[in-house]
Amino acid sequence: WSEWLSKDGVVVVEWGDKFPQLLPAYTIHMLFEPYTETGRRLIIQGKDNQNIPRVQEIILCWPL
Repeated sequence: WSEWLSKDGVVVVEWGDKFPQLLPAYTIHMLFEPYTETGRRLIIQGKDNQNIPRVQEIILCWPL
């Protein structure tokens, strides 16, 4: 696990909420939840101030 987290890039973890103690403080959480019958809402959360530029970049790159 530590080897994956020490590399540059993005590590995507499904069901990360099952083991939050293993996730670093700078983790960005992305939650997809039903919004309409065919649509989903994306909620992006980060607890560390260093996440602000990363979250902004995700929002700007997301197709509308």
